[in-house]
Amino acid sequence: MIQLAGCTHAAENELARALHSVHLRALERMACRGLAVRPDQIAGLAGHYRRIMSETVTSSHSGAARDADRHAADSTTPIEVARALTRVALGWFLFHQGWGKVTMELSTGLGSFYRGNQFQNNNPDWLPSLIAAPYGHVLPWAELLFGALLILGLFNGVSAGAATLVFLSIAIAWLDAGNLLPRHMLMVYVPLGAWFFLAGPGRYSLDAILRQRRAAASR
Repeated sequence: MIQLAGCTHAAENELARALHSVHLRALERMACRGLAVRPDQIAGLAGHYRRIMSETVTSSHSGAARDADRHAADSTTPIEVARALTRVALGWFLFHQGWGKVTMELSTGLGSFYRGNQFQNNNPDWLPSLIAAPYGHVLPWAELLFGALLILGLFNGVSAGAATLVFLSIAIAWLDAGNLLPRHMLMVYVPLGAWFFLAGPGRYSLDAILRQRRAAASR
């Protein structure tokens, strides 16, 4: 134990803790030569030791937080992959339906889908032509556009919301025509589209990538 000239027992304890710092060897050499250590040296070394310990604890906590974040990200990866695949499948169905209608419109003339049997046979009698006509003209292009956006996970609030409304409107028409129950894929597509509208497109989407870039640019 180093004997200090004119120092209290508390100061010796402070120095004892400071011996664990990077100045350990220097203090031991001073003690071996019989040199007295001044109180201001003790306080300085103690403060230096406290800073080292504080930085060590902070670094340890930061490392633990990074490990926890990495573990959380790893545990959610399968869920996010399934979420992305489901969104792409839903968007592909909508896009494929729109593609067939749009190609028919381009080959046989605009409005051909509205005038065709596929629409007219399921058009509810109670729906006025003032609503049915613009709906029938817009539907093929809406399915194509919002299906593509849903596949990409872009503008999710618009694409998923519009897709849900499209699915819901078709489900109502088919229910009125007696083609929906007891089972039909639209009974799954409507709540699924609503879920993506409320929950978001997920990690693997253009919306998420753009959001990360904006956050990085704002730092």
